[in-house]
Amino acid sequence: GGIENRFCMIPKYGNNFTYNLFAHPHFQNNGRILISFNVNTSNFNSIYTDTRNYRARFLWLSVEDAVYTTIPDTVYIFDDFTDFTDVTNSTNNLKTNSLQLDYYAGNIYVKNINKPSVLNVFSIEGKKYFSQELHKDQTINISNLPKKILIVQLSNEDEIITKKIFHHY
Repeated sequence: GGIENRFCMIPKYGNNFTYNLFAHPHFQNNGRILISFNVNTSNFNSIYTDTRNYRARFLWLSVEDAVYTTIPDTVYIFDDFTDFTDVTNSTNNLKTNSLQLDYYAGNIYVKNINKPSVLNVFSIEGKKYFSQELHKDQTINISNLPKKILIVQLSNEDEIITKKIFHHY
């Protein structure tokens, strides 16, 4: 066992309820991870008048703050969660200041590695399939991984590139 720490509360609102709170540690942004939860309603017809009554919500959570909090934050289901990280679902090139990450025909191409970096590949549900420390530009064949949507993350002490790919080779 361990100690459970309530870091966040989502109060009930009218006929709406929340479920499936899920952490996505493969999405990181400035020391925060992406959290998702779903909202539904017991009044089915209200979905047609307000689509917010039936959809997923996303928010960023500081892991350090969550661990040490003594008073949980309150998140309201109609808050506007628009702060989102730079994630693309295309197989086109995605460049940042220096690192470069490409995917084509079952291979991941990493370029401009000028300091120790780590390449991770996750399922969309967050299961880690692959992890490798990189010290130079490389081509990595991932044809042995499951044929599905994957999250590829390349990071070093200065940069993080996260890319969603449709791996079907």
